Amino acid sequence: MDNLTRHFVYATIASVERGDNMDIKEASKRLGKSEKTVRRWIEIGKIQGRIVKGKYEIDNLEVLDAQTSKTKMSSMSNELVIELRNQITELRKRDELWARERSELLNELKESRQQIEDARERSDTIIMQLTKQLEQSQRMLGEHQEPWYRKLFKKKV
Repeated sequence: MDNLTRHFVYATIASVERGDNMDIKEASKRLGKSEKTVRRWIEIGKIQGRIVKGKYEIDNLEVLDAQTSKTKMSSMSNELVIELRNQITELRKRDELWARERSELLNELKESRQQIEDARERSDTIIMQLTKQLEQSQRMLGEHQEPWYRKLFKKKV
């Protein structure tokens, strides 16, 4: 494998690990083929691509497969690519698991926030009721501060 091909294979592996996809231009550059050839390969199914926002997007593993089948690699290089593909697949599985766990944690957090909000509303209601009772008690206490006989003999205006 020449140095340029090796560079493109490692660049593709790095972009797979990041989860990037590439457009026709980047794929043609990495494969050493014209953009027209890459489009044709997509149309005949040699590599998988999809249209996103009006542009082709190609999965990095597809380009990696095309790169490895295009070049005549030694069995050791093929083993390296297989190992790297396995690692990438494992990383993707781990990412999916973390995404699920993150989603579950976010749901739990949302539920906890709702419970806190409900508890706050209940405590606000209790505080309002206690405030009304306190005001009533203060009014009643204020009415009873004068001796009974003053109320009885008080002049009415």
